[in-house]
Amino acid sequence: MSVTTGSAAALVARAMAGKKQAASDDRDAVVTFRVTPTEKAVLELAARQESRTLSAFVREAGLEVARALLSDVDDEELQRRYSERESEQLTKERQALEALRGKR
Repeated sequence: MSVTTGSAAALVARAMAGKKQAASDDRDAVVTFRVTPTEKAVLELAARQESRTLSAFVREAGLEVARALLSDVDDEELQRRYSERESEQLTKERQALEALRGKR
C-alpha cells in the first residue's frame, strides 16, 4: 500500500483530534531529527497503528531500544568509555542511567 506523507499526516491529525495532550514536567526537552518523507510516513502509520501520536511513538520506541542497549552498563564501564569527556556530560549520563534504573 502506498501512502504519501500528506495523507499519513492527515491520518495522524484525525487520530489526535479531540485528544488532550497532558503537559508534563518530564517532557520539557525537545529532540529534533531528520527523516526522509518515506520514513516519516512509515513512522506516522506505525504510530497510528498503535493509537499514539508520532512524538509518543518515536519517544517510546527510542527509549525501549536505549534501555535494551544500556541495561548492562555500569558506572565503571561508563567511566572507561567516556574518560575523555567533560564531567558535566558524564554526570548527565549517570543521572540518565539512574533514572532508567528507577523506572524498571
